[in-house]
Amino acid sequence: MNEKSGHVAASTPGGWWRIFWMYAIVGSTLAFLISLRSLTFAPFPTGNALLLAYFAYVGATVICLHVVFFGVNYIRSTRTGKSFTRRVPRYVEYAYAVIISASLLQVFFASPHFADYISFFAGEETEILARIRNEAKRHVDDECTKIDTTYYSVPYCNKLRKILEIDDLKSYVYHTLMNDEEFLNHVVGKDIPEQALSRDLTSPIAIFVNQLRARAEYSATPINLVANNAFSWIGLLLLPIGIGLRLVKTSLELFAGLG
Repeated sequence: MNEKSGHVAASTPGGWWRIFWMYAIVGSTLAFLISLRSLTFAPFPTGNALLLAYFAYVGATVICLHVVFFGVNYIRSTRTGKSFTRRVPRYVEYAYAVIISASLLQVFFASPHFADYISFFAGEETEILARIRNEAKRHVDDECTKIDTTYYSVPYCNKLRKILEIDDLKSYVYHTLMNDEEFLNHVVGKDIPEQALSRDLTSPIAIFVNQLRARAEYSATPINLVANNAFSWIGLLLLPIGIGLRLVKTSLELFAGLG
């Protein structure tokens, strides 16, 4: 750079490289903005064009961020003799964390997804109800017949038998057992018998009832599906920026001597 005139000294190798980086920064930024616009403003891509537009946006984002950071670093070092400090990758990582964290706003619309998660790992309602009945039968057959009633008292065993005898188990679980904290928290044994530090154990029935309670609660949570899907799409748009910043951090550490 000619300090007096303020014009780029293109006659020197450094001047040509500065011109190159200036054009590269402008070009990559325009490519990033154009690809982002195609995904956020009409006319929107349709069909397979959406996939092509999105992956073009991903590529443009990663390239743009690299070009901007490395270009600015080169121009700054050739003009002032000072390149980026080792703090820059750390600031980039903070920016990456903030952008990625923004996608966590989707948690406000995640209740139905959590209900599906419970169903996937714990089973459907009928399966959980069957487990409750089977566990109650095991308790009644194995424990309620014993003389020792330390853990399996008569009132507790009567409630277990009620589970086996009632026809509408679903209604009984939802309207009675879920509100019976004494039954759900009833101690049925110790994890290490005759040890001072042993813990009280409750019946697996309490876990099954909790699964049904949580599944019903989150399934019934009303959400705005339009807002949910909109935030999901915004999260997909932010994801390449976050990934690009994370890659830039690594690249600066590896290739710009800022590690």
